[in-house]
Amino acid sequence: MDLAETLAAARDAIKTDQAIAAWCQQKYGRQHKVYVGIDEENPPAEADYPLIAVIPAGHKWGLKSRLEETRLIIVCGIVQEAVANSGNVVELAGISEVETFRRMVEERLLKAGLLMVDSEAESLSGYFFPIFTSGVEVTIETRLSSRGPTAG
Repeated sequence: MDLAETLAAARDAIKTDQAIAAWCQQKYGRQHKVYVGIDEENPPAEADYPLIAVIPAGHKWGLKSRLEETRLIIVCGIVQEAVANSGNVVELAGISEVETFRRMVEERLLKAGLLMVDSEAESLSGYFFPIFTSGVEVTIETRLSSRGPTAG
């Protein structure tokens, strides 16, 4: 799969996933939005959360090995204002919730065959109360298509 095909496969795997949709509906009262890329000059508003962003991070291929590798950054984001106070502990609920959300998305990509059990990933998280994000950079390997790489 080339970069565009891999982005589309990841998008399609998560856009209508029933477990993700039900979890988001139960937690946040709405379905998740899926972004392919993020406009950093005009980022999503709080009303657009929960969201999943699928961002291209690189693509390479080897004609000898007949393999393609596509790197994607998958970012999950939620808005959560809940704060638990218990004795001398103050805990922001959004931290654990966004990590749960990310793991659900990773599981869906695994089921779709886009991630392998032995895939390596690097976690990327950011917490800017009340917005919480958790992401992962993954590498997806596929056999080079018979048409070869395209220009562009």
